[in-house]
Amino acid sequence: MRRDLLSRLADAGVTLFWTVLVGKELRRRDLTPPRGDYRWVSASASYALKSDRVEQIGASARRLRPGPEMERHLEWVTRHAEA
Repeated sequence: MRRDLLSRLADAGVTLFWTVLVGKELRRRDLTPPRGDYRWVSASASYALKSDRVEQIGASARRLRPGPEMERHLEWVTRHAEA
């Protein structure tokens, strides 16, 4: 997004909203087929452009095991607002 175009969006009464989705498989190093120890991380965050700032609406991350079942919440540190 070019900052010089922000005023055109505001003049049109439009704002931007987007999400970030992350998926990461946690694999064994020995390349054996997945077993009960297979895990993956799923994370998401959403942002909105407000005036000339990017602000975080929400964020979450968790580690999952087969089922899928949540194994635990993870801390996913992102900035709440652009500096």
